[in-house]
Amino acid sequence: AEALKRSLEARGHTVLLCDEPNSTDLLKTITNAIMACEVVVVLGTATYGLETDSLFSTYQELAFTLNEHRPFFIIRMCDEFQVVTTRFLLSNLLQYEPWQ
Repeated sequence: AEALKRSLEARGHTVLLCDEPNSTDLLKTITNAIMACEVVVVLGTATYGLETDSLFSTYQELAFTLNEHRPFFIIRMCDEFQVVTTRFLLSNLLQYEPWQ
């Protein structure tokens, strides 16, 4: 994540790499960043899109990104998303080239 951030910043892009603990500020920080950015870049782990007991999770992040019709690019960091709703929501939207 840090290497991607450095690479994008070196090319003149502003990057939010969110590593804040869960809080109300996290919700505000991420939703504002999603609305302000040119493209949402997601490092999608196997549990991406999992709804948790916290105020804000990747479940809400994914739903907000899709509901607001924000352009996004997912770097899928797993063979398959474990969360069924994530697979359902992204199945027809993703085009990809397997890393070799």
